[in-house]
Amino acid sequence: MKILSVDPGKNCGYAEIEFGGRVLQSGKVDFTALSDFLEGLDWDGFTAIIYEAFRVYRSHAQHFTGSVMEVSQSIGMLTAYGNLHKVRLVAQQPYHFKLGAKYMGAKLPKGHLDDELSAIYHGIAYLKSIDQFTTLLEAQRRQ
Repeated sequence: MKILSVDPGKNCGYAEIEFGGRVLQSGKVDFTALSDFLEGLDWDGFTAIIYEAFRVYRSHAQHFTGSVMEVSQSIGMLTAYGNLHKVRLVAQQPYHFKLGAKYMGAKLPKGHLDDELSAIYHGIAYLKSIDQFTTLLEAQRRQ
């Protein structure tokens, strides 16, 4: 079984991750090509689509004036494909990528995190939440 984890936006980071945490493939796709990317996936074995939730707050609304809202459009495509293929949709708060990085023992860079890494870390955080990932610390304790 596996999940698709996505950091939606103008450049969507993605990661296909097996239960246990092995990354099968990852990368970035421009949101204008996201539909083609999703269409090309073999949906057998996917149990969930994990994505970073998005909300516009009043204090930041002016920043989006005139925007085509790539994040919202990307989430819409993920929702459509998830529903079409009967795959569970899981929206995570942005801070979850930090948990995923911690579970993997990764150090986060200062500034904006790469979209591909964000998708991987969000996926790992989800797998841990459903007991399908063993952290480095847990693995060391078992030895």
